[in-house]
Amino acid sequence: MSLALTPAQARAADHPGGPLLVLGAAGTGKTTALVERFVRLIDRGVAPEAVAVLSPTTAGAEALRARLEERLRGPYEELAVHAPSGLGARLLRDEALEAGLDPFAVPAGAGDRLAMLLERV
Repeated sequence: MSLALTPAQARAADHPGGPLLVLGAAGTGKTTALVERFVRLIDRGVAPEAVAVLSPTTAGAEALRARLEERLRGPYEELAVHAPSGLGARLLRDEALEAGLDPFAVPAGAGDRLAMLLERV
């Protein structure tokens, strides 16, 4: 089911090339355009696991993931929908050995960072 898109959203959804950056103010339909682009890529035969989608915030990434999951018809392993920090954590986890890191290391969370800071003070 395709959505009615504005001309700018339609250009983004039908972008023939590879990477695409969608910019705009709040409420301009960026998420709608990204969801439609994702769905159209999948309809063209691209595996859902082969598409990375970034959102500026973790909450935005979670909302975007939920909208993508609603629109996907077929099976998929894992959707790569992240905030930049989540993408970094995933890359460190998935590529730890290649980066010379302990594969069981866990990135420090906000509480961990605060505790380390207080320990140093």
